[in-house]
Amino acid sequence: MKLLNFWENGLLCRGTLTPEGVVDESGALRKEEDLLIGPCVGTPSKIICIGLNYRQHAFESGMAIPAVPVVFTKYNNTLVGYGGDVSLGKVGSQFDYEVELGVVIGRKCKDVAASEALDYVLGYCVANDLSCRDLQFRTSQWLMGKSLDHFLPLGKYLVTADEVGDPQRLQLRCKLNGEVRQDSNTSDMIFSVAEIIEDLSKHMTLEPGDLILTGTPQGVIMGLAEKNWLRPGDVVEAGDRKVGGDQEQNDSMSDSLVAELEQHFPATRLKSKADRQACIFFRCKLLYPVPRAIVFPETVDEIKLLFRLAAGFGTSLTFRTGGTESFGPVGDGRHPGGCFEALAPCAGGRRRRPGSGCSPA
Repeated sequence: MKLLNFWENGLLCRGTLTPEGVVDESGALRKEEDLLIGPCVGTPSKIICIGLNYRQHAFESGMAIPAVPVVFTKYNNTLVGYGGDVSLGKVGSQFDYEVELGVVIGRKCKDVAASEALDYVLGYCVANDLSCRDLQFRTSQWLMGKSLDHFLPLGKYLVTADEVGDPQRLQLRCKLNGEVRQDSNTSDMIFSVAEIIEDLSKHMTLEPGDLILTGTPQGVIMGLAEKNWLRPGDVVEAGDRKVGGDQEQNDSMSDSLVAELEQHFPATRLKSKADRQACIFFRCKLLYPVPRAIVFPETVDEIKLLFRLAAGFGTSLTFRTGGTESFGPVGDGRHPGGCFEALAPCAGGRRRRPGSGCSPA
């Protein structure tokens, strides 16, 4: 089910999308194109954000993989509806986009285990966590760079959890002036949606309507060598084909990534879709049978490509050296003999861990 909000007589009204149109709370049928769409989440009591929650984004930002969720907040002044304009304001200059998966809590939630956490989710939406980097890093607290007016555009729809299914298998995309800048999968999250809810509910009570932003993948302006920040007149489109927003399909992503991999390493042979989902053969020696492979990137550029390919294939990466284990890239060449272990996702979206009995999805 897809829910939306629209403005009428100064009030934010709820509607439900049907094949015939939008049914409002009175039961009247309306044409969607005639509605002035508002934020799909109206007045949440809390907007909780998770920072550095994608491995590749942490890498491009030059920051360590966090051991616990990095939590900050935004406020209701940041909310803006689908297609709305955003004023960059008079403070700051380093404006950046961040496509994110938004999670809306459906019932009161406290001390919930990860195994039950998704039962408390009403639905999901697409969000753009607009950021002003010079204000964000002016102090150790990110708040001022995150909570400028209208700095949280939301997608048109709040899609109920039953329709979305596994939140760890969604493809997020962000375009700037028609150019794809972010294109990644929620399987690259460091902390899953369920793990985030478990952690937050240990510390605070989550209420119905609370909005959780789960982090952004790689591709933000901050991570680029040439940083051309957002300017007045730029158009940013963020979306996911299940949750809404930018509706452009991306069905050929896995095939295009395989083609790119084979272009870089012509000897590579990935014989089946299962192989593509389970392994990344990246100038590597295959030490374990599918669905586990050991990979040896040799340069920073290869590590970057490895992580982008991993996100596309829906794999989890673990760096190993000696008897230690850490998530994320190394990139500094100080770990001779280290390697990455690529693990296929399990059914239900849970990532396969070494020694587990899970079968590949």
